[in-house]
Amino acid sequence: MLHLPPFEVLLVLGVVGFYLFDSAQLLYRNELLLHSTGSTWHVSAPSGLPLRGRYLHIPNPFAPGQLLLRLNWYTSAPALDRQALLELQRTLQPLRYLCGLLAIQLLLGLPLVLLLFRPGSVWLTQMAAIYLILLTQAVYLWQQRAALGLSRKAALMLAFEVITCPPFGLNLLRRLSLMHPLHGDSLQLLQQLLPAPAQTALFTTLQQQLAEDLQLEADDSPERTALLALQARLAQLNPAPAAADTPD
Repeated sequence: MLHLPPFEVLLVLGVVGFYLFDSAQLLYRNELLLHSTGSTWHVSAPSGLPLRGRYLHIPNPFAPGQLLLRLNWYTSAPALDRQALLELQRTLQPLRYLCGLLAIQLLLGLPLVLLLFRPGSVWLTQMAAIYLILLTQAVYLWQQRAALGLSRKAALMLAFEVITCPPFGLNLLRRLSLMHPLHGDSLQLLQQLLPAPAQTALFTTLQQQLAEDLQLEADDSPERTALLALQARLAQLNPAPAAADTPD
């Protein structure tokens, strides 16, 4: 006879499972994921084994208050709308705190309450605290829908998902930042946001990836021409690898 774990264990596993599932990202080879914690920005590149041409990436589960930006570094545009990024950060700042509070209540408070107390007033109080945060998220989302570029329908759908499935509320800030379009030069954005050591490490990795991609392209293909132009630009931004090959 199959013995299932207790309801409390299944509930906590379900919360964690939905949270991780909703936060997972599938990146193409030419995509990068920028994530911020406060004023510091970090970057994640595709790694591991590809799944039908895409790479699985799960953001830090202990940092639900991260902004995520998805960048296609193969493409560029004439100028970067830097102001759009600053406005996005300011608009989403209250949600950073709400996501942090929700993480404490869902991932720490809920398991402790289920473990230490019998069903009753303490359980109801815990659920009330969770739904108070979720409702606050939904109200703020509705109020800021214009600033976030959301239609009424899109804002209502997101609010509905958050209220009906609390783990989705943990990823609300991530989902909103991923939905917000940032127009401009991806390499320029990376150069502005990342500290010098991180830039050098990233651009070196991208140069190695470009070298691998060029080997797969025919000599007369338009894609090869575009990749060669991108390789030349990366060499300007990060001349260290080329300098390392120069004999003394």
